[in-house]
Amino acid sequence: VACMDNTSMAAFELTCRQARDAVTEAVRTLVLALLPRSQHSLLRSCLPWRELYRTLLQGGHDWRWSSGPALDRPRFAHSTVVYQSHVILFGGRHGPEYMNDVATLSLQTLEWLPDTTSGPRPSPKRAHTAVVVGSLMYVLGGGSDTLPGTGELHALDLDTLAWSQLARPEGWSYLGHTCVAIPSQELVVFGGCWWGTQFKVTDELRVYSIARNEWSAPAASGAKPCARYRHSMVALPTGDGFTCVMYGGYVSTWRDGCPRMSSEWCYNRCDMLTLDTRTFTWSELKLTGPEPLPRGAHSCCAVGENRLVFFGGGILYFDGNDHMEADCADLFAVDTRSWTFEFIDAFPGPALQPPSLDTHCNEAQTAASHDSAGPGGEGRPSARGSHGMVVVALEGTAGMLLLGGRDYNRQGVAEREIHRGREDSWFLTYDLRDRAHGTSSLQLVAGSADPEESAAEVTLASAAES
Repeated sequence: VACMDNTSMAAFELTCRQARDAVTEAVRTLVLALLPRSQHSLLRSCLPWRELYRTLLQGGHDWRWSSGPALDRPRFAHSTVVYQSHVILFGGRHGPEYMNDVATLSLQTLEWLPDTTSGPRPSPKRAHTAVVVGSLMYVLGGGSDTLPGTGELHALDLDTLAWSQLARPEGWSYLGHTCVAIPSQELVVFGGCWWGTQFKVTDELRVYSIARNEWSAPAASGAKPCARYRHSMVALPTGDGFTCVMYGGYVSTWRDGCPRMSSEWCYNRCDMLTLDTRTFTWSELKLTGPEPLPRGAHSCCAVGENRLVFFGGGILYFDGNDHMEADCADLFAVDTRSWTFEFIDAFPGPALQPPSLDTHCNEAQTAASHDSAGPGGEGRPSARGSHGMVVVALEGTAGMLLLGGRDYNRQGVAEREIHRGREDSWFLTYDLRDRAHGTSSLQLVAGSADPEESAAEVTLASAAES
């Protein structure tokens, strides 16, 4: 390099800049692929794309919690989906009240839009599922005090905001199941429970064909999972097909509980399995790394193709006298390339790694109030389950949005005091904060809507203005 003349040096520097810019653009494209196109205008153009990519998709630790907009009303066990530049919540519970409303958060303004949907909407319920395929949101199952479990299936057209009722799965009426969409225009459903005259937990696998409006019950093979409910399941692309990844959940008997908790009567699973949707073959995974406590009613976000991010959830156990519950506030991930657990240290506060069920439950029981029950703290969400969590563009960067969840009051007497909904939301975003000076360069980018936004977004925005 020392022997280069000025012209050669200039050419060399230009080549280096072009190579750097090409790498940055490639990484930027990978990050943008995580988000709907209409959310791209919410990102800052000067983001450190390589650092953001490393955090989101490769397991970096530069996460930061910050409070988001309050929900339109407290709720838990609701469904949460993303459509274009909106986050859409349906149903849920708050004390004795069960809901069947649609709450829509605009990511452009961080304001809630009124429910202007029409048609035969689902019954008030909790612990149902909702997935978006094209412009339709499919809502399946769920239950309430008067409806111990239902098999009703509805679709909400997000362009016209009109509900329609679809074919029910024969002999299937559950809540707490999982439902994921795969590109073959099918919905894959597993597990669930029924709170009727006799409590029932199922290991049934059902598939719904969107094109035919028909249900089937394929015969699965391999390492079939035990019956469970309030587990998580996401679909990841693998080769020429899609694989569903399932984790945790509640079970009906401690004998099916996590074998790592053999000294306690635990009613949770701690296993992770995959389901090949081409052959419907189950496989149990052997993960490495620091294992979190078993749980159910947690959230799981697929960030790209190789990373799963989990938050919170609940633990059911028997303390020798009574069946007890405790909520979690830990944040952890799984790298699906190496199948490795990793606890995430989100700022502010230390990483939450409960060492044992006994320690965690004792901390939860001795908490000063229900609002601070379990691990958590100022500047970060408190312990909870039955919340919603989705990947979105927020505060000029990309990350996840946590919404609502259960506010479990152990000191409550009446039903309205014990199982309450929360109305807070939290951003978990890439941390651009200068920690040495305590300042942040994050700014909400309330950018204009993408000019090619769908008609649904125009409809939703018009509803907010009317």
